[in-house]
Amino acid sequence: KAEREASPDGQGAFLNPDRGAWKSTPPTYIRTNEYTEVFQEVVNTYGIPRYQEANPALLTVVTFPFIFGMMYGDVGHGSLLLMAGAWLVQNAESLRFSQPVLFSARYLVLSLGIFATFAGFMYNDFFSIGLQLFPSGFVDKDGNGQFTPTYDVTNSGGPGPYPFGLDWAWVGASNELLYVNSLKMKLSVLFGVAQMIVGLLLRWSNALYEKNMTDFIFECIPMMIFMLCFFG
Repeated sequence: KAEREASPDGQGAFLNPDRGAWKSTPPTYIRTNEYTEVFQEVVNTYGIPRYQEANPALLTVVTFPFIFGMMYGDVGHGSLLLMAGAWLVQNAESLRFSQPVLFSARYLVLSLGIFATFAGFMYNDFFSIGLQLFPSGFVDKDGNGQFTPTYDVTNSGGPGPYPFGLDWAWVGASNELLYVNSLKMKLSVLFGVAQMIVGLLLRWSNALYEKNMTDFIFECIPMMIFMLCFFG
């Protein structure tokens, strides 16, 4: 507030701070580009980061499509999604005003296709068909369906296992579903828990940066203890 000095000519003024003014929360401005914008929108659906708060969108650029690829891992389906994303990126300008949703999601679809295809190679799954990219590490010597490993299972200097992903000899095995589903479930739980722990660490950093020891002691630490005890 500005108040005039009590002078004969009425000239001059001084500033008197209004200590009773309401303190508002500063707005949040997050700088994005065409690639990260859609991932920031995904984060904003759960909550917009506050001013000077750690923004998980940068990690989401990798973790979101990667975990999707783990669930959707198939070379065939992933390649179709990848081609659809590449087409959207190639024809982005024609979709800017006619299909704004597809225009905004073009890089998201492209990223999902890339990671789904990569996970498909890791699972060695092409429309439920195993790809014989490398020689198998198992052989059916007697022709009775009993496969024995040809690689050094003791890791004592002999031949190594299948060089990349899942051995195609598992396709069609009697215990294929038991082994593959167990593998996928363990990977999903492992990376899901790792992502949640990273989120808790970001929560720790926010509490320490804001010097909010109440949140740190009564929220951050119990959440981490529960997470480690439940999944540890």
